[in-house]
Amino acid sequence: MSLPPTARCRRPRARAAGAAGQRPAIVVYLNKVDINPDPELLDLVELEIRELLTKYEFPGDKIPIIRGAALKALRCGCGKEECESCRSILELVRAVDASVPSRSATPTSRS
Repeated sequence: MSLPPTARCRRPRARAAGAAGQRPAIVVYLNKVDINPDPELLDLVELEIRELLTKYEFPGDKIPIIRGAALKALRCGCGKEECESCRSILELVRAVDASVPSRSATPTSRS
């Protein structure tokens, strides 16, 4: 199992999307882990993701990678921490809150 080409092309775009003078922030959600729940294979995929992040000048060893199955969470929809299907989505939200700085809302003047 390797990263599809579509996932590989998103990394340069993520770097380009960062604001000038700011370090871009990223959180990775490794989806569809329910299809192949082999932990060794998932570890290898995570390692490949971290290597690609480092290649594109992200701190690959520090970026959170959350494993889950988004479709299972969507179908369940309970949103409870104890729910095996929904837990990864809650972890993803916490990781985004902790890793991605919020933009301060600054009023703009209109003429």
